[in-house]
Amino acid sequence: MDIRCWEIFKLCLQESLKFHGSWSMPRNLLQTVQFVARDLLSLLEDTCISSGEVIISEERFKLYGTAIDCVSLVFLSHGGLSNKNLDLWVETAKVLLDLVLKTYNNSLDDSNVGALAQRFLWSVLLPFSKLSVQRAKKGFHNFVDKLLEPLLHLSSELHLRVNRSNPIWMSRLKEAVEEVLAHGLFHQVHISEFLSLHGSENDVTACDEKSNDSKTTIKSYTRHLFDVLNRIIARKNAMAMGSLGLLFHLYATSARKFKLDEGLKTTEKIGDSRQPVLGKHSNSNNISADIQKSLFNFFVLIMEPLLLKINAYIEVEVDANTLLLDLHGLLKSIGNLLASFMREKVYLRTEDTSGGACLNFLKKIFKTLITSSTSVLHFSNYDTTNKMEIYVLPANEILVAMGYLLQIGYEVIGEGLVNLWLLILSFSAINCNLGNAFDQCSLPCAIPALECQTIHLYSQLRQVEVAILALCKAIRLIICPEGYTEESSSRFLTFLSNEVHFEAVERLLSSQNFIHAIYKAVESIPEGQVCGCIRQIRDDISESLMWMKDFCPLVDGKKLHFFNLQVELFGKGLSRLYGLVLGLVTVTDGNRNLFGVSVKELMELMRPYLSILVGKQQDTICKFFSSVTGQTVDRVVRKGNFLKKFGMSSQWVLVFFFQLYVCCQTLYRQASLMPPDLPKKSAEV
Repeated sequence: MDIRCWEIFKLCLQESLKFHGSWSMPRNLLQTVQFVARDLLSLLEDTCISSGEVIISEERFKLYGTAIDCVSLVFLSHGGLSNKNLDLWVETAKVLLDLVLKTYNNSLDDSNVGALAQRFLWSVLLPFSKLSVQRAKKGFHNFVDKLLEPLLHLSSELHLRVNRSNPIWMSRLKEAVEEVLAHGLFHQVHISEFLSLHGSENDVTACDEKSNDSKTTIKSYTRHLFDVLNRIIARKNAMAMGSLGLLFHLYATSARKFKLDEGLKTTEKIGDSRQPVLGKHSNSNNISADIQKSLFNFFVLIMEPLLLKINAYIEVEVDANTLLLDLHGLLKSIGNLLASFMREKVYLRTEDTSGGACLNFLKKIFKTLITSSTSVLHFSNYDTTNKMEIYVLPANEILVAMGYLLQIGYEVIGEGLVNLWLLILSFSAINCNLGNAFDQCSLPCAIPALECQTIHLYSQLRQVEVAILALCKAIRLIICPEGYTEESSSRFLTFLSNEVHFEAVERLLSSQNFIHAIYKAVESIPEGQVCGCIRQIRDDISESLMWMKDFCPLVDGKKLHFFNLQVELFGKGLSRLYGLVLGLVTVTDGNRNLFGVSVKELMELMRPYLSILVGKQQDTICKFFSSVTGQTVDRVVRKGNFLKKFGMSSQWVLVFFFQLYVCCQTLYRQASLMPPDLPKKSAEV
């Protein structure tokens, strides 16, 4: 630790560079570097850090700086890291990773000590990319055991600090970490074994009889990597798990580069041959299919332990704070993996050759997210020590992950679209219930983003009516009286009052961005689908009318408040959605005839109710409400209190029918005023 020795050594290295001298790096030099690193680490551990700064003497600070300069010059003049020093390099890098993470934990990354530690680590990591891995296979296990977790942890920390002070060194260190991970894990020596992974056969509905247990095909390097990743997940290191998406990206890049290089070598060999034989080399489509399969299998082997961990948490009773914090780390990792999976375009429905394995596994992820949502909603009703962000964090990650699944493929959601809307409305209800607790959180941004994304996606698929009608069904399930259970809703909606869920629906339908998304989506419906859309709206209106009748026998004097909420949803929520669609569909010369038929069918559904309403009998209103609720007039009259309280929300029943009546009249008038088809127009086309 004598600075004079380091200064002399630095001078010698500088002179050596001038004369292009070459020399072999002694093994004990890395031991000396490691000793300096441990000295700086022990200084941090022994110092009580309270002011965000560590006091280091000027002489000692200069010593550390000179030592780092020497490390950079050593590797620069030596040309990289030798295989015989790999084990010592791993030990030295481990100490420096601990040092940098220590500065981050103590908020010293913006201090002089933090900058020094980052530069020190960067100087040691940089030469690893020049290591000849062909002769260092035995060092792979040591590299994975000691460096994988801290490297992944550091990568997440750097991602969080990317816009903070000292961005140049942050960027350099981030790049160095990624190079070390890619070179150490996915070098071309190892990559062929990763490409032979099997992980998705278990998700195929009809597996090949010859398929074997996937674990038996994982060879030594790959098995060891996934064992270490599983241990990281078991230790619940959320920061390290947060970089699993990066790990997948690095593998995808390395695998594609390997296949590309392999293809170029094959092409060169064929070019050298004067008589190339057809069928002896793989075409680009086969290479692409092999890569896609390999990437998905790698994805499965990383994702599966996360899903199992979430399911294990949900099945046992644990403290609310503990569960929500642990779920946040797992869900964030799943979201990062899905984001990387989406960006790499691993799953494309039109190009999928997995026999359904990819889609089935993605559906499994969706189901796990739905299940975890139930737990988050359940524990949001418990005491979380007044720390609402404990709830917000996992809830936000679920919404973000759902958005990625939608972008990967709409068929992943499949028949779960109603559940997706219920999930959105339920989280919105929690948001309403907690009032101003989310002012500084991202959940209110994630909710409307997913709402609009869902409408936009189904608009692109020319199926926007499917998304809107699924929302209508979710609204009908969003409130329920005591004693009533419905499988698709009871998993979400048993923890909050009906009033809170009603407020969530109001908030959704008052969102200008959401309404604008529906406007644009409905206007883009092809003319050939307009009539079918109106028929689907008619069928859903019929279901809504049955919904009003189904709950009325459950209503008594104690449950009239629920019925008032139901009536408001009927008149303010459902009628708004129906009115938006019917008010925006367009009549064209090509769909005029079928359009008129569809509108007539809708009017026939409404006619019995409206006929009663416009009747001249004295008890017209009473009979009208009776037709809507499904109860006889006499029964309603006997329940004077019910009829009296029903008047509090009765205007919304009238709003429902009047709005639909106006829509029908407008549509029918448009269809009637359209000119008949002109043969000459067809001839011109």
